[in-house]
Amino acid sequence: MFGFSIGKILLTAVVIAAVWFVAKSIGGRNRMAAKGNAATPKQPADDQVEDLVACPICGAYGEAGAAACDRADCPRDSASA
Repeated sequence: MFGFSIGKILLTAVVIAAVWFVAKSIGGRNRMAAKGNAATPKQPADDQVEDLVACPICGAYGEAGAAACDRADCPRDSASA
């Protein structure tokens, strides 16, 4: 019923070898990509960080110089909108 023939053993060995070679190839490709990425220097970000200010009416955060929202009681300067 579960007889082992030379054909089944060889087929199993070929499948295992193929999977091993594919995994090795993918691993090598990933190592080469990681090595290439490590060699390129990273550029510093030119973005400036800006603090957010909480609205005293609704509590929503926004930039300090942002325009007024649609609310009638918005404390921000509505002339800048």
